[in-house]
Amino acid sequence: MKIQHLESGNLIVSKNSRFFFVLLGFAAFLFIAKDAFWWVFTEENVSGSRILAALLIVLTVLFFCRVWSLSSRFEFNSSEKVLKYRIQYPLNNKEGVIPISQIRKAIVETDSDNESRIIIQCEGKEIPMSATVQRSEKHNVICDEINEWLRENT
Repeated sequence: MKIQHLESGNLIVSKNSRFFFVLLGFAAFLFIAKDAFWWVFTEENVSGSRILAALLIVLTVLFFCRVWSLSSRFEFNSSEKVLKYRIQYPLNNKEGVIPISQIRKAIVETDSDNESRIIIQCEGKEIPMSATVQRSEKHNVICDEINEWLRENT
């Protein structure tokens, strides 16, 4: 995750995929699926099943590209006193605007494998700051910066 303090007093926390990992995942998928490609393009198949198989391969590639390129963006706006967020999940996106006054704090949620993610605790709900969990020592630092910003702007 990347954190930015803007001159306007806003705080932006974002997580973008790394293009290299997207390409690496795509290459791994193509390597694993090479038998499917050979099956699709052999002459023994009927043209109708070729179209169906090619369509399935294209849809699978698009799905994996979506999964490997998940991102999120949280903008803590000091002048409007709101949090604007957008999170990409594999099958949908979540967007919203929450008044800063409804945000209690940011916490780090850790699972049994020591992978973590940051959670924004609000009145009545929790908002995860990414669709995935990962090993990161920076989560505590980012969480502390968010909580400091919230103390200064509430």
